[in-house]
Amino acid sequence: MDKRHTWRHWAPPVLAALIGSCLYALSIYLTAVVDIPGSDNVQLRPGVVIPIVTGALFGPLAGFVSGCAGNLLADRALDWGFWPFWYLGNGLIGLAAGLIRPADGNYARLRPVSAVLGCSMAGIAIGMGLASFTEHWVTQSSWADVFLVNFMPAFVSNTINAIILTPIVLLSYGILRESTRADTF
Repeated sequence: MDKRHTWRHWAPPVLAALIGSCLYALSIYLTAVVDIPGSDNVQLRPGVVIPIVTGALFGPLAGFVSGCAGNLLADRALDWGFWPFWYLGNGLIGLAAGLIRPADGNYARLRPVSAVLGCSMAGIAIGMGLASFTEHWVTQSSWADVFLVNFMPAFVSNTINAIILTPIVLLSYGILRESTRADTF
């Protein structure tokens, strides 16, 4: 049987997507009280690193699911309503992070971490742009409000969190993985 169709091949990304979704939902839940002043329901989310790392380590689909489902689960737990474009936007962050991955999975070097970070920032721009600009039709907000009150706070906050936390997590993972790898003779 082809390796692509075995459970052993699919189990890690599926489990990573499930665990990433739960962790992202928990992180959103725990930081829900930290609203960004001047924004419209945009919170400080250091947990944005979770779908990014999930995508980087387990692929774009796992990253997408962790961002999308994690945001959905948090909104359900916090009773914030149903905002499908924001789920899609958060999913795109994780998806983008998984698009460029080193073949050997080695994140102990800055180059692959920088590639993931670049893709993540593009995912943040596209994902938060999609989510924010749909507010014009969903909530009848003006384009200026959508840009200044939704997009900019979400984009800037997620970008700053990603720039700070993604290298810390991925480089730590890469160095730990490299240092614990058994030498073979």
